[in-house]
Amino acid sequence: MRLAIESVDTEIVVVHDAARPLAAPALIDAVVRQLRASADAEGVISATAITDTVKRASESPDPTADAPSVLETIDRRWLWAAQTPQAFRTRVLRAAQERAYRKGTLAAATDEAMLLESVGARVEIHPASAENIKITTSEDLAEAEEILGGR
Repeated sequence: MRLAIESVDTEIVVVHDAARPLAAPALIDAVVRQLRASADAEGVISATAITDTVKRASESPDPTADAPSVLETIDRRWLWAAQTPQAFRTRVLRAAQERAYRKGTLAAATDEAMLLESVGARVEIHPASAENIKITTSEDLAEAEEILGGR
């Protein structure tokens, strides 16, 4: 990804995960519009608000040992599940990627927004549809087929 971004010659770049094939074109347009309209954001990600109760658990160092135990319940009011598409100001993403590459932390980034966060850049959220699912299992594929059948 880093080499691809180095060759981009636009003000804004959109990053999208191929595992999310149901992203609506309107969502891509919306994250770009929000970024263009924001005076201080360097990126905009699509995301859904988390509605589940989220628990932080202890690590179980040995999978055959006792199960992990709950340490705390996380306040979900401010938790979002990040998705793609994600739109960024190209120069900021490029600089954040280069910094992470030099530090040896690029491979640990789970999305490009994380790279911008690491340099203190502002990344805004655009609420997305729960239909923008990530397909990684056969159950996800069945859900995608259901969603497409309803469109």
